[in-house]
Amino acid sequence: MSGEIDAVFERMFGLPCWGVHWDAQTGLRLNFGEPHLETREPKEMPPESRLKTLYTYRSVHVYGEWVLWIDGLWRLASATSNR
Repeated sequence: MSGEIDAVFERMFGLPCWGVHWDAQTGLRLNFGEPHLETREPKEMPPESRLKTLYTYRSVHVYGEWVLWIDGLWRLASATSNR
């Protein structure tokens, strides 16, 4: 099993990890490799749409070449942590 896991993640080995983000809704996100921008241009929305405030603005996000999303109950601790 370890060989299968290594094969999936081998392209990320040795790459710097950056842009670590945790959110209760989406879990833990870690970016690896070269950063790139994903841009969504504004969209015309009907005035009564509840999504109007979300889609009438340009959306720009920075992601890594590889993005690892981890969902579930996890605890993240540093080596200097007492827990």
